[in-house]
Amino acid sequence: MQAKVALITTALLLLTQYTSCARLKSSLKQIDSTKLDATINSISTKQQCLDSLSHIFYSETLNGDDPMSVFSAYVNDFCTKQPLEVPNAVKASTCFYSGYFILKYMISKRSNPDNIETLKIDFCSKYTDSLPKRTDFVKTLKVKANDEDFDNVCIDQLQTQSGLNYWFDPIDPMVSISQQEICDLHKKLFNSLQKKGVTSLAEYVSFSYLITLDLYLNANQQEDYESCINTKVVQDPENHCTAYIKDHLIFSLWNSTERVASCQDASRAVTQTCNGEMGCDGCAVELAHVYQGYQNFINDIYSQMFQKYESAIFTSLDSENKKQEEYRIGMPDKV
Repeated sequence: MQAKVALITTALLLLTQYTSCARLKSSLKQIDSTKLDATINSISTKQQCLDSLSHIFYSETLNGDDPMSVFSAYVNDFCTKQPLEVPNAVKASTCFYSGYFILKYMISKRSNPDNIETLKIDFCSKYTDSLPKRTDFVKTLKVKANDEDFDNVCIDQLQTQSGLNYWFDPIDPMVSISQQEICDLHKKLFNSLQKKGVTSLAEYVSFSYLITLDLYLNANQQEDYESCINTKVVQDPENHCTAYIKDHLIFSLWNSTERVASCQDASRAVTQTCNGEMGCDGCAVELAHVYQGYQNFINDIYSQMFQKYESAIFTSLDSENKKQEEYRIGMPDKV
């Protein structure tokens, strides 16, 4: 009798488990498979991103003296290979701009590995959605360059579009830069491009990145000038410049040799211009030379990276065209 009861109990347990499994399968069928796939892909993309950044941004690279190799690794080995929803010709500009800010923030946190990991996690959680935001912003405003409501639409975009101003891809990178300045700058840019007959969205977006970076550098130069003491610059221009530029995060793409060379040029200019005269505006001379040199440096590496990327994508297009031509030639003639 006990064996029979045990057998019945086991059967009931199996029946209950079977029913639960059936309900589970029924529930799973109701799950949107598209959303499930998207979630899985998102997790996979984030992990791949973290793995990639861990090979680019780590203690040895961030504390070393070759920032351009770190920057280039992010742009060429990671960012331009990502499936970002941006025009092909925009990707190089998107990666260049975001690379500048990512490197700057990573270097600022290099003394604390936990903070570096936090930045990586935050970036990898957001970049696929946020990096295309600049293209969306430009696309919205490009057609309104001559409209009276341009400013209202622009400011509304800046205030409401989540992801348009994240730390690694900021459209308004400094508190001292107002939203109105951002809008005025883009309105002038779009009007200028229209007058020149430029219609490509990719060119509009690329120029948007370049003028924003230029505005950011100018704003930092102004802040540095406000804090500068003329007499100290004139008294000892080279040592003053060296101390000023040594750990300045704005110049994160320069290595120590390039910083020293910049200060040598700036100090010579201060000496020639001021000649020890304490009333001379040594700060203006020094900062003009340093920032102009850095701007030229950035323009050069941007041009090189853009040309390299553009050559690669058009080589790909040319290759596909040749394949199609070979296929067409190899097809039998129609009767």
